[in-house]
Amino acid sequence: MPDDFDDDRPSKTQRKRELDALKDLGARLADVPQDQLEKLSEPRLIDAVAQLRQIHRGSARKRQVQFIGKLLRDDALAAEVQAILDRLDAGSRAHAQAFHRLEQWRDRLVAGDRDVLDEIATACPAVDRQHLRQLTRKAADEEKLRASGQSVPPTNYRKLFQYLRQLVEQGSATT
Repeated sequence: MPDDFDDDRPSKTQRKRELDALKDLGARLADVPQDQLEKLSEPRLIDAVAQLRQIHRGSARKRQVQFIGKLLRDDALAAEVQAILDRLDAGSRAHAQAFHRLEQWRDRLVAGDRDVLDEIATACPAVDRQHLRQLTRKAADEEKLRASGQSVPPTNYRKLFQYLRQLVEQGSATT
């Protein structure tokens, strides 16, 4: 007996899962900054998201999310939206990684690691080594005072971090 079922078609449950995923994607668009949203190629989607932002609860919000999901059935548009959301997620991860790298540089400088100075100079050619050494020395002195039990605010410790952040931002702006 031949198989009468067409195995190439997705099941009804699979189609519902895909449509729910598109609705979830559309609902996430409400959190995307307006300047990123303006990059979308579909003006109806931009307007629909603007309306969604004004609706905060109830069945009207559900209907609006449903409508956005319907607009996202266009595979090219859904891929475009997914790319924007991925870029924003990656941006926040990249920001956190850069922040941790700056913290590690600062901690290594204060601990007396001389290799980190060359690492910073390679990453940020505009570094003023003398100023960086001064900030490091002051931050290390503060750290010694705190270790001895004195109540000293970490002013220079913060200044060192701010200077490193400024260097990295200048480097990324010029490249």
